[in-house]
Amino acid sequence: MKKIVYILMIALVAFGLSGCGVTFVKVPEKIKKEFEVTVDKNVYTFYSRKRYSTYSDNLTKGAIIVFDRGLKIAENFGKQNGYKYMAIVNEGTNNLVGFPLNTKESFDKYIGLKGYKHFNPKVYSENKDTLFNGGSLNLKVIYFKEKIPGLFLFKL
Repeated sequence: MKKIVYILMIALVAFGLSGCGVTFVKVPEKIKKEFEVTVDKNVYTFYSRKRYSTYSDNLTKGAIIVFDRGLKIAENFGKQNGYKYMAIVNEGTNNLVGFPLNTKESFDKYIGLKGYKHFNPKVYSENKDTLFNGGSLNLKVIYFKEKIPGLFLFKL
């Protein structure tokens, strides 16, 4: 009897853990060279393989360039999968908790105004949920099929 209970417990734990973890999303080879794309509980992460300092000598400008590229890839990915809207859900820039910026232009201005020091890799490298992490873009998004009243969503 103990053996049966033990086997059932192991099976339940294994079943419970089977849905855990990050899944890598298949993306075209061209995108794969620039970005790693993963999904975990409906949150898609677009992580740039290059640090934003490689895009420009001006680190703030580099951060804007890599953000724009990541946002475009995220938007195209959503469109290709039948979504019409998306929200950025990174800590500090989470559209689902009231962060009001929902266009590329408004985010570019925000990054420009805050400056690269706001996204300093030394400060942010401890927090994996911020928009920039360790000098790379760490864009987290959730997609929606329809507009949800009261949320600041990006229209794809």
